[in-house]
Amino acid sequence: QMEAVENVLEDMGLAHVPRLLALNKWDKVGDDKKAGLILGNPGAMPVSAQTGMGLERLSHAIEHMVFDFYAPHTDVTASK
Repeated sequence: QMEAVENVLEDMGLAHVPRLLALNKWDKVGDDKKAGLILGNPGAMPVSAQTGMGLERLSHAIEHMVFDFYAPHTDVTASK
């Protein structure tokens, strides 16, 4: 499924856009599978909408990623 998303983004010319991988429904994942998911997806962020776990961290990561991506492209000195 992730490969299909990557292919679509590339087809749309968006392969350069940064993205985060959220491992949703983390509260439903068995303890025996959690380590493998984390190790197999470096940088992924486990979250649970049900319990709220990880949502604040994900929100901050999104905010920083958007700022870092768009800030260098914004000319704050341009006059209106």
